[in-house]
Amino acid sequence: MSGSDDPADNEDIADQLSRLRAQIEQIANERIRPAVAGAADDLNAVAREQTEALAARVREQPLAAVAIALGLGFLIGRAMR
Repeated sequence: MSGSDDPADNEDIADQLSRLRAQIEQIANERIRPAVAGAADDLNAVAREQTEALAARVREQPLAAVAIALGLGFLIGRAMR
């Protein structure tokens, strides 16, 4: 048996694909996007907290921060040669 050339069968398949596509879009809108948005919000909050902690540490020990920055700059410069 080879594939059907009956237009009615082809239309039925197209309708089924269309319904499946709509169901996938609905699942994505209801479940996946909110989960990803929630994870992104959590990650953003952690990044903000870490940035604030680093800024506080730099204010507490500015000379150490400058020394570390110089050392990293030197190492990165050497690695780029």
